[in-house]
Amino acid sequence: MQLLEPRIQVQIRDVSTIILPVLLAFLGLVFAGLFYLSQVVFDGLKCTGDKIDELITAYGRLLLDLLGGSILVSCFANISLLPSLVFWSFSFKITVDILRFVAIRGYIKTVHSKGLLIPKEYSEIGKFFRKLRNAGFIIWFMPGLLYFFTVAYPLAVSLRTEGIRFQLSQQALVIFLLSSTVFSFIQLYLLVTEALNARGILRNV
Repeated sequence: MQLLEPRIQVQIRDVSTIILPVLLAFLGLVFAGLFYLSQVVFDGLKCTGDKIDELITAYGRLLLDLLGGSILVSCFANISLLPSLVFWSFSFKITVDILRFVAIRGYIKTVHSKGLLIPKEYSEIGKFFRKLRNAGFIIWFMPGLLYFFTVAYPLAVSLRTEGIRFQLSQQALVIFLLSSTVFSFIQLYLLVTEALNARGILRNV
């Protein structure tokens, strides 16, 4: 399949040379923004009991996962196994954080819906999976795209071109680097949007 055998001519070290300075500057801005949110917005949101502060934190966690993964892959681009090690670590971390993010969105949706419930007799694990279920397709859509393009698709390309092995192919790493960079900007937009909504909530409290 052509989709699993993309004709990518550039090497990961060439892409990282261009992207790394942009990512580092972007990371500095993100840390400054998260510090501002922690000082100005979060304390006020805690009194609302609506878990909006946890939602913004989840957005920020996903953004830092994407930036951290792409920056480390760029830094270690010339060392054979390290980019793949970063990718596998990123894959685990982003999977956990996506599930946490969707669970928070599912909980907020449940609270504001008359037809969705989380039975009190459920265990913590049962409640967690019910939150994931209550989230629904629309909430799952963007995290699903993020996971596909940053984890599943690079893995599929590497399996197709190199077979089953720890070290990913150059094409897969380039796809990961470009995808994670693009989704970093998308995630920042969503984070800023949610923060602005939070400010509106605080004004009405």
